[in-house]
Amino acid sequence: MADRRPAYPGGASWSVEDIPYESLARDRVAADEQLLYIIASASFVEITSDLYTRNLIEYYSRDDELTEWLAHSWEPEEVQHGTALRRYVETAWPEFDWEGAYRNFFAEYSQLCRTEQLAPTRALEM
Repeated sequence: MADRRPAYPGGASWSVEDIPYESLARDRVAADEQLLYIIASASFVEITSDLYTRNLIEYYSRDDELTEWLAHSWEPEEVQHGTALRRYVETAWPEFDWEGAYRNFFAEYSQLCRTEQLAPTRALEM
């Protein structure tokens, strides 16, 4: 039988819209502060994959196949993970200021996420 799943950006087989956030058992997770911080942190890193991807594309600039995959498959999928996790955080902990916390994260992370900070060899970075 042919795969009838819709084609999403980056070749993903899912979309954030596929996730039934309204079914979240908020009462089971809302009091778990450690879970909030873990998921929020993961959302920050994943949603900022575009910055890391730009570094990788520069680092691997002589490998057209890899840079094409990074830009058109890997990055959209990773950013989508971040979007899904953000929406989870905003659903489970609506009082958490995701935007403000992300702004603070990005201000520091963007200073560290630089091509010159990648591993000294292409193999090690992979």
